[in-house]
Amino acid sequence: MFQEECENNISYLPSVDEYSVDCGMEFHHYNSEAAEDYYSSFDDDPVKLGTWNVFHPGIGKSQFKDYSLVAEIMNRWDIVTAVELLPLIGADSRHNESVISYLRETPRKINDLKKELNATNPSTKAYEKLKAELKEAQDGLKKAKGLYRSPGYLKILKELRKIDPSWALILSPRGEGSDGSWINELVGFYYRGRKVKPIENEHCEAFQSTLTASDAYACFPDITGKFLYRNYEGLFSRRPFMGSFKSGEFDFTLIGSHIIHNSPDDSDLMKTLLNKTFGVDHYDDLGEGVDSGNYARFAEIKMTFEIIKNLKRKYKEQDVIYTGDFNVEADEPLLKKMMSEYEGMKVLVRSETSLSNQRFDSSGEGNGYSNNYDHFFVDSNKLGECKMGSLFTSRRVDFYKGFINDLMQKYLIRDIDGVSHLKTLYPMSDSGKKKMNREVTRFKNYLDSQLTIKRNKIVPVYTDSATRVDAFRRRVFESQLDDDFFYGVYKEILSDHAPIEITCSTEEDDD
Repeated sequence: MFQEECENNISYLPSVDEYSVDCGMEFHHYNSEAAEDYYSSFDDDPVKLGTWNVFHPGIGKSQFKDYSLVAEIMNRWDIVTAVELLPLIGADSRHNESVISYLRETPRKINDLKKELNATNPSTKAYEKLKAELKEAQDGLKKAKGLYRSPGYLKILKELRKIDPSWALILSPRGEGSDGSWINELVGFYYRGRKVKPIENEHCEAFQSTLTASDAYACFPDITGKFLYRNYEGLFSRRPFMGSFKSGEFDFTLIGSHIIHNSPDDSDLMKTLLNKTFGVDHYDDLGEGVDSGNYARFAEIKMTFEIIKNLKRKYKEQDVIYTGDFNVEADEPLLKKMMSEYEGMKVLVRSETSLSNQRFDSSGEGNGYSNNYDHFFVDSNKLGECKMGSLFTSRRVDFYKGFINDLMQKYLIRDIDGVSHLKTLYPMSDSGKKKMNREVTRFKNYLDSQLTIKRNKIVPVYTDSATRVDAFRRRVFESQLDDDFFYGVYKEILSDHAPIEITCSTEEDDD
């Protein structure tokens, strides 16, 4: 099904006409010739790696996301591991099915109308009616070619390529999710082709039958007994996705993952999962901090640690970076114990990265963050390219300071000068009111321009956009004036997670 989405993107999205696309069985590659066209091996500047949970781009709950700002932030790095990407779902998917059907059927209708018109007396009312129907069909066909909706992962790429046309995307070949979930997520590696190029991944070439050494850049790792000591099939909610890259002299493998949040409540699955990963039958045997809601998070991380151990044992590449949203805090006792079992394993970035809505808590303090879930896991004995002295060059990128805060100024409308934390409401600034009115008008104009196809006719999507416009005003702007939703605008416009980053030298490789 997702293979078909890739092929439809090629056929029906004008922006995709600008670059080459490979819809492979193991990964999809957008702007696949970027490195060939732009890459320079003589660029010895450090390479900047980012990781970001981009919060389900392309569905209703992220309908106010500003893709141009997302791209401005991602352009800070040279390669970005993005999680929570999605294929088209729901109304967007149904809309595109209607568009494709219309585009396929209308040319036949036009030909039939032309034949009928030629056989009709021009002086009759029937002729004029047929002539009007033909014009309507021809005009509709022209309009329909621009109606196919882009998935969120390509909206991001489109905005990135406006900044630098060498940006490309390697995307997992299918969405995955927990049993019963209606959302199947993707992992993507966005990379700047002039700075980073994909390279052969030995494991992908060896274990994925559809890949050859010339295109074995990325894949889901093999999780059967053929590669691992145990068979982990059916135990991941979302399998990790990996790809290999090179920048200058530095080559590395990224493993991207969004670890399950809610653990399965099926007792048989729980027993199988815990037995294969930890050798116990119940999460109570795993010690402090583990319960019915989170035991599977630790199990998925443990299974991926096993994958990494085998990758490094069997192949030349030793610079493996495991990154993403793990839904586990860095200081969890079980996580520390797990890492101690794998030589050199270290977790980077201990700052909180999940957003919190409230500006102040009951004590009058708060920083806009809640959980420390986004990390890099690395071998501390390797990756000397990513250290300054003995320390790794990794950190959280703050949403509320620096360049991201500067970008968000187009949406920030409140006046907080002199407002005590004991006061729960903030006034709107004069400039804020102008910003709000400008963006609300822009959003309404966007809604009014949207078309869809119903009963084989091109019609407006929204006959009354007032409800959505009101939701935009409330969720993006008016919520800022309430202390309980102070930081909510960042989630609406960007994401509910701050990104993390690491910088690595490209002048040497320690493999």
